[in-house]
Amino acid sequence: MMLNLEAVAAAWTGASPERKAAALRALRGDTPPDASEATARVLRWKVAADRMGITTKRLRDAFRTAGLEPVVLPGSKRAIGVRLADLATIAGE
Repeated sequence: MMLNLEAVAAAWTGASPERKAAALRALRGDTPPDASEATARVLRWKVAADRMGITTKRLRDAFRTAGLEPVVLPGSKRAIGVRLADLATIAGE
């Protein structure tokens, strides 16, 4: 048994942080985080509207028309902004 622990310790020392995190998730039985959520960029309404060259009201109307959901923090009812990918959809890119 000690030999196995020494082998694990040696492998753990040389592992990258990503591999260590994946190994710990596997041991705990956690589900991996959704990559699309983790990498999604969120822009505030004003910043997004400025990028598009329109007002925030017009941007909100465009989101409503397209059926896209703005970003809302858990436990809140207020929309804080938009996902960059959704903004590209509105822009037609």
